[in-house]
Amino acid sequence: MKQGEVIGIGAAAIMAAAFGWIVFRCVTPSTHRMPDINAPLSSVTLSNPTRQLAPINAMKFVDLQTVHFVVTSTPAIGSGHVLGGVVNHHVLAVDLLARFWAAIAVARPDATRIVIISPDHYKQGAKPISVHERTYLTDEGSVFIDVTATRLLLKDSNIGEENGAMFENEHGIGALVPFLHHVLPQAQIVPIAIRGNSDVGSVIRLGQELKKIIDPHTLVIVSSDMSHYLDEQTALNNDKTTEGWFKTRDQAAMEKATDRNTDNGLGFAALFEVVRGQNVSFTRLDHSISTRYNGPKDNTTSYLTGVWSAPGS
Repeated sequence: MKQGEVIGIGAAAIMAAAFGWIVFRCVTPSTHRMPDINAPLSSVTLSNPTRQLAPINAMKFVDLQTVHFVVTSTPAIGSGHVLGGVVNHHVLAVDLLARFWAAIAVARPDATRIVIISPDHYKQGAKPISVHERTYLTDEGSVFIDVTATRLLLKDSNIGEENGAMFENEHGIGALVPFLHHVLPQAQIVPIAIRGNSDVGSVIRLGQELKKIIDPHTLVIVSSDMSHYLDEQTALNNDKTTEGWFKTRDQAAMEKATDRNTDNGLGFAALFEVVRGQNVSFTRLDHSISTRYNGPKDNTTSYLTGVWSAPGS
């Protein structure tokens, strides 16, 4: 997502009418009041009893603090047990975000731990891979970090803890949190950001470490937009290639991927390491591009959302 590209009230209403399957509901502030993130730390209810860390306001990553995204119909995921997924973080395509998380909630209502693998968009991490332990605030409540899982990952010397300002600005995670919490309020998250210049070995080890924390109630979600800055036809053609990599779980291609295909190739490489050796298949949920939201045709961002599932229920 290009910083500042968010959807306004008028555009949201137009889009809701155009797509038909999104209802925007304004919430009365008196019943859904955001905690005061500027209040002294002692007056803020902290989710993490092990550390006194100020929370992150996830609502700043979406345009309207009091808007909920309610999907009245969702795409079919098909049969199988959903293990992972991919969703955009560019909130221009807010309908895709809403549809993805609504579909996940139907397919995996049992999910209590969501691993989110984002790009480190601003290259802020001191280590190739970064995690943190700061709670996220949404207008519906707090989203807690799975501290036990996060600290297990920190045993890897290439993974660092960033509890400063880095994740306050990382929309690759923050933009997803309000949608996730709306449909899976019980879920905790494991927030991960990968620097684009990280070595492949670190990313593969990340996937291997994630395998150790995976249980039947865990999902691994890659936060990614697809092609960037291209003309519309080139972007759509590149998306066909990228979807092919999804289907074949082409880890080598993802390790070398650039913004012409995805802004988080290394995140996919980590996910493919997690599911290595398993009989999983990819199901696309949505495919779109910024021109369908009135963006310019010669400088686009495209989107593919979907899931990887194993046989069974």
